[in-house]
Amino acid sequence: MSRNSPEYKICSRCGIKKHETEFAKNQYRKGSIIVRRAYCIECGKLIKHLSSKAKKEYEEKYPRPEISTIFQCPICKRKREIWHKNQVCLDHNHETGEIRGYICGDCNASIGRIGESIEILERAILWLKGIIRKVTDKNTFRE
Repeated sequence: MSRNSPEYKICSRCGIKKHETEFAKNQYRKGSIIVRRAYCIECGKLIKHLSSKAKKEYEEKYPRPEISTIFQCPICKRKREIWHKNQVCLDHNHETGEIRGYICGDCNASIGRIGESIEILERAILWLKGIIRKVTDKNTFRE
């Protein structure tokens, strides 16, 4: 679409098509292009963000793994040398605010992309096992 016409996107949480201005700015891409969040501002209000106080208290009790140390993610079990702060994330539940602990950035992003949904994760497992497959000539699934 051209920049003169309004752009729309579908919220990853409520599934409603909304104007791009109903999505918060997230960051800027090359050329000063605005990147907006996947969920709308209205749905964003429902997300329980990790408070600075809770994060600080947790990190005092359980220090964040240091740069140039080896970290093993409790989910994927991969061991990595930490070179950047964002390689290790303090994960929390976006509905309750409860801190779950440190995980690698890849696992954190994966959990976020599936919306912290156990149902979606279970279906992904069935997909990987070959138990469900999309029928290629129809927009249906078989189990």
